[in-house]
Amino acid sequence: MESRGPYQKSFRDPRFRKSVAMGIFSLLLAGCAAALAQQYVRQAPGNPVGDLFLDNLPNFPWPILLFDFLILGSVFVACSILFVTLAKPAYLPFTLKTIALLYFVRTFFVSLTHLKVSPDKIMLDRWGALAKFIYGGNDLFFSGHVALPFIAALIFWKMKFARYYFLSAAALFAIATLFARSHYSIDVFVVPFVGYGIFAIAQKFFQKDYLTARLNT
Repeated sequence: MESRGPYQKSFRDPRFRKSVAMGIFSLLLAGCAAALAQQYVRQAPGNPVGDLFLDNLPNFPWPILLFDFLILGSVFVACSILFVTLAKPAYLPFTLKTIALLYFVRTFFVSLTHLKVSPDKIMLDRWGALAKFIYGGNDLFFSGHVALPFIAALIFWKMKFARYYFLSAAALFAIATLFARSHYSIDVFVVPFVGYGIFAIAQKFFQKDYLTARLNT
């Protein structure tokens, strides 16, 4: 009897294909919403504020390393999430929908309160439009750099290597983000709480996709 690989087994299921399509559509819609919110907060009036943590944090001696890490690290984390879902296709629908939910929630939050980023933020003339898209703007609450790998760790929790890899990435992004002063400390420290809340909501909203992923780990 011919054995089926994970892709054949998953994509032969019409419900799975429909769920993947919905996940892709949701993620694209969340990306458009996030881009509009970023454009909105760039133009909205606001001022930088003091931060107990940032005001007492020393300057990082190699700012170019921080800048490059935050840009290239974001791309690498996104590629890592894609790699894990390609290796475990059963995770694809739940991962797509959960990340879309993450960015819908973040879009809502950044649109509410208008603060300008710290005037000491490290910003270098490198990477052009990529840096502007990933790193620019006043979309502060909460940190997407930290939230994406953190929620990826929750999604892939049963995979020990992926769990520790994404948690380590979230911790490194938190440190780099604070030293680069691209977010206020509250934007970083709130991520575990908001991130876990979003994950818990995703478990309820996308229960079938979550169970499919867990049962095929």
